[in-house]
This record gives sequence, structure tokens and C-alpha cells, in this order.
Amino acid sequence: MHEQTEFHEEYRTFYPDGTMRWILSQGRAYYDGTGEPERMLGTVIDISDRKEAESALVRTNSILQTVINGTRDVIYVKDLQGRYVLANKAAAIWVNRTVESMLGQDDRALFPADVARQIQTVDQKVIENEEYITYEEQLLKGNELRSLLSAKYPWRNELGKILGVIGISIDVTELKQTETDLKERNEYIQILYETSRDLLSTYEPLALVDALFDKLKTFDRIGYLL
Repeated sequence: MHEQTEFHEEYRTFYPDGTMRWILSQGRAYYDGTGEPERMLGTVIDISDRKEAESALVRTNSILQTVINGTRDVIYVKDLQGRYVLANKAAAIWVNRTVESMLGQDDRALFPADVARQIQTVDQKVIENEEYITYEEQLLKGNELRSLLSAKYPWRNELGKILGVIGISIDVTELKQTETDLKERNEYIQILYETSRDLLSTYEPLALVDALFDKLKTFDRIGYLL
């Protein structure tokens, strides 16, 4: 009775000129009734290009992970069912999860029901209209309501077929507060300017000063007190 054993091995070999190549050796060995090798059939293929492509992919993925996890901006990818297939550390921190526990979940598992519906509505619009969307939203981070500037666009494969949604969200809470403060300061300065101008041309300065104080009361909350 003859026995046979299949083999499949990848290994490196060095040529006389010093170059290194990857080799795939695969086939089948046949043995006689005493267990001695009788013959072997197989192929030997140079797979160096494939191994280099695999190494390049590993390097690219490593760079990608370094980039997306090195930012405080929220980055994520969802499939057509709204399940997270990629999320960076900033996204996980936002929902008080680990990255691993986010993957495979949809927004209903991460946010209150009303918030999840709002997020999914935008995602569906991106998919159905195949469009890039930027918008501002407010989401809770812990117990604090934060302002986010979000961008979403279709995730496509190499053939252009839509696989889901890619999203990036930037926390602009402090920037929004700065804009609000600047607007209020400008309004305050404008009131002072208009009042000082009118003081020079009015015959009832006391009434004008009273009106000025009434206006300035609206600025108490930002620290402009007389």
C-alpha cells in the first residue's frame, strides 16, 4: 500500500549574487510499503513580489494606525448596516469604550436612541445620495455637551461600489466659545461707540446714559460690568 503526504512551505533562499528571494514549495511525496520515499511531485515558485506586497501592506496599515490614533479628532468607518468596522482611539474615548468593543456595533449600542437616529439619518443620506456632507452637531461626551464639525462621505471599494460611510469629527467647542466671546465683545464695543457718539450730539445726556446702562446689563454674563 502506498502512502502520500502533501507539503506546502514558504522559505527564503539566497542567490549566488547575494540577493534574497522568497520561495513557495508545494507538492506531494509518495512512499512505498516500507515507508521509504518513492517519488515526489510538486512545484517551486518565486513569490518574492507577493511577499513584498504583503510587507508593504503591513507597513501601510501600521502608518495608517499611527496617523488615525495620533490625532484627537474622531475617525471611523461603518458598513452599510451602520456597524463600525474601524474606529480610532479618540472615537472610543468619546463613547467611553475600547476600540475593540466598538467594532461590530452600530450607533444604537453607543448613543441614546434619539441621537443614534439622527446619526443614522445622516449616514443614510450619504449612502443614498452618494455625497460628501459636512455639518455641525452636538453630542454628549460624558456629561458635557460638545460641538462637533463632522464630515462624512461614501466608503467605496476598488470598483467604486459603496461599502459604507467614512466619518471624521472635530471637536470645535472651544472655537465656538471663542467666536461667541468675540462677537459679544464686538457688540459691546459697538454700543460704547454709538453711545459716545450720541452723547456729543444730544441735549438729554442723562437719558442716554440710562439707556446705555440698560444695554450693558445684557453683557453681565461675559464679565463686562461697570
